[in-house]
Amino acid sequence: MGLALLLGALFGFFGAIPVAGPVSAMIVKLGLQRRESEGRLLAAGAALAEAVYVLLACLGYATLLQGFPVVDTLARSLASLILTGLGLYFVFKAGSIKSSPDHPPNQNPLKKGPFGIGFLISILNPTLMVTWTTVLAWIHGWRMIELAVLESTAFATGAGIGSVLWFTGMLRWLSRSGDTLPESTIIRLIQGTGWLLIALGLHGIRSSLFSHQFLFL
Repeated sequence: MGLALLLGALFGFFGAIPVAGPVSAMIVKLGLQRRESEGRLLAAGAALAEAVYVLLACLGYATLLQGFPVVDTLARSLASLILTGLGLYFVFKAGSIKSSPDHPPNQNPLKKGPFGIGFLISILNPTLMVTWTTVLAWIHGWRMIELAVLESTAFATGAGIGSVLWFTGMLRWLSRSGDTLPESTIIRLIQGTGWLLIALGLHGIRSSLFSHQFLFL
């Protein structure tokens, strides 16, 4: 259970790094405006919604494996390809990911409640389910954790905590950086994450190619 919590926190932390979504854009703006308390509430709301998706993905994936064990090998192969593709995108397209807060959503967290807005934006983003199902396929392929109810809950909780930790750190950094956002540093972080994803993806592809189930298929 402890390992599931730690893995969830790590994936939640690094998964929140790419500055490309509406929640990230709003947090960047709030950080530059030194509105850290609102930014933390916004991040907490988004993290809660993401944790819900993670838990649903865990339980759904476990149920699928019970009925169709071969899905594990197929999902692991697909997940590794997706991770490699995402890594390549982060490495070669990091400079095109705009971190400027000039185009955030037309919503004012001060007026409507930052926690609720963060939760609403994330809960209405079903791609999170697909993303975390991919992550879970890779984790289960390495036999790191079992997707029982307690471990699934711990993993989902860790994912939310990791996301909040990243956004809290980013808020503190932005609030102290003045009016100019050092985009080069963010680009290096994104590229570093990309290389990590490529390494993980290639390892998963190699493992899948030599899997007994894969050879049987």
